[in-house]
Amino acid sequence: MFTYDIEKFKPLLTDLIARHVSPDAKDWLLAQGNHAASAAAFNAAFAALPRKTGKAPVNAGPENEAGLSAIRKDFSIAGWSVDRLARVWLLLTLDTTDKERYKSNIENLFLAAEMNELVALYSALPLLAYSPIWVQRCTEGNRSNLGVVLEAIMYRNPYPAENLPEPAWNQMVLKALFTEKSWN
Repeated sequence: MFTYDIEKFKPLLTDLIARHVSPDAKDWLLAQGNHAASAAAFNAAFAALPRKTGKAPVNAGPENEAGLSAIRKDFSIAGWSVDRLARVWLLLTLDTTDKERYKSNIENLFLAAEMNELVALYSALPLLAYSPIWVQRCTEGNRSNLGVVLEAIMYRNPYPAENLPEPAWNQMVLKALFTEKSWN
């Protein structure tokens, strides 16, 4: 289901978030992730996150970056904001037992997302369950003209290299060249 040990990974994200938000925001976020919310309640929490957490940059430090990358190979949160990190964490609380429902819940987020939500969603691709089902979504994201969305896919995101078929990978490389994105 997951390509890494989510039970080791999620507490690291929780600790990082807790260091960057108020105790009230942390409590609110944990409450959102600790109950089986309806899709509507989950979507509302996903959208409300920046108002609760703020948008401050996350300073993970080399130890935490190494810890995250040791659990989820090549994963990095360098350059992320706390709301992006919290949104990704919240996605990791979704129930994965029903694959179709899980996919539908996340796809609906993609369809209704504003730009910063899209950044978090594309950043989360290497952490989501059922990696192969997100290939089309990643390929579609590569067609975006939103620079920050492209960067979420191209920069420090192992999902494309691990999952995209060669034609989609080549399209991403060409998009990076034509949009003058650097390879980070």
